Amino acid sequence: MKSFIIMLILVVAYSGKEKLREREIANIERPDKFFVINCENILKNKKMMSLSQITTNVSYIQLETNPSCLINDLSRTKFFFADSLIFVQNNNQVLKFSVKGKFIKKITYPGRGPGETGLINIMSLIADIILLVVHLRDKLLFFSFNGELVKTVTVPYHQEVKVLNDSRFIAYDPATNGSEKYNFILTSDHGDTISAVKNYTTWKKAYTGTIIITSPRNEAFYLNNNSYFFKSNYNDTVYYVNSTKDKIESSYIIDFGKYKVPEDLIPEKIVSDPIKLQNFYKRAVNFYQGKPFEAYNKVFIRASCMGKREFKYLLYDKSSNEGCLLVNEDGESTGIFNDWDGGFDFWPTGQKSNNQIIMPIEALDFMKKWESNNSDTRTIKNPDKQKTLRNVIAGLEDTDNPIIMVVTLKSNF
Repeated sequence: MKSFIIMLILVVAYSGKEKLREREIANIERPDKFFVINCENILKNKKMMSLSQITTNVSYIQLETNPSCLINDLSRTKFFFADSLIFVQNNNQVLKFSVKGKFIKKITYPGRGPGETGLINIMSLIADIILLVVHLRDKLLFFSFNGELVKTVTVPYHQEVKVLNDSRFIAYDPATNGSEKYNFILTSDHGDTISAVKNYTTWKKAYTGTIIITSPRNEAFYLNNNSYFFKSNYNDTVYYVNSTKDKIESSYIIDFGKYKVPEDLIPEKIVSDPIKLQNFYKRAVNFYQGKPFEAYNKVFIRASCMGKREFKYLLYDKSSNEGCLLVNEDGESTGIFNDWDGGFDFWPTGQKSNNQIIMPIEALDFMKKWESNNSDTRTIKNPDKQKTLRNVIAGLEDTDNPIIMVVTLKSNF
């Protein structure tokens, strides 16, 4: 019976391939004109934006906690939504929850055997054909939503590989090794190269092996309106796949101006030169890297300072071609000011649907934040929502699984 189900999935996937191809072309053709985001100017334009300005509702999904579904290291955890389900990519396993947070089952199990997963590089969710694709070091594991292993595909090593709806791949290498020929490669499901983005940051190394100084977990991809957009560490350009032309094309540029890392000071490039590396660390407090995300006609950019643990949260409006540095009442950049229920200031890291964006929060962080809010003088728009949130937090343990904050955007945001 199990073999029959797997064969049925494969037959349906194959027979629907052309229809999916047509649907993907409709979905991911980029309608907007190419534009440039001037982050150097945006960093000077401080502005407060409140949650009540952008949302019609804020809700929280409390993920069940038990020994079978413990989630650790939130910085390496990704959340994928498909109708009434949530799939959680966490280090070396994939967990399945209901959209209300009830744990259902493990999709993958840690290990090195057939169908088992070691450290997961990245995961793709293909809702149209009900498949999850887990990228390990040199292979892709295709699972049904129920956890059956459908197939295993061997691929060359890349830091990240995303699988599109029509089974093509986008492979990413961050240009931290000095010798990568391309940053991004679009390939067929047989591995044939269709389009590529050349890597211009190459160098000859004076040492063997790879030393990565910048964060290796700053995922290159984000999803917007069923389309993948992607950006590498040291390239300002954000790309997408133009399916009509079967080509990777530029979508927009994130320009940090004087705050961009100079090419001669890329840390992985100069790691073998102590004097140059010391110069980098002296100047790194002025260098930023941008992690973008889109929703509606806005681009959210988390600018991380390379010289200290600090983030700046930038918001760019594509309609007005204007942007701002988001700050709270104390002038600190913490994201979108939470006047809705008094909880965490908000910054999106993913999406539940096209008009719902999410931010996962550690239970312990939530508890600490709430303790510090006892002396908070903010005016709250929804005291009843604040009371409900207090009740949720009162029942938390510091080792509980994360809580997912879901913000439903206004149509005119």
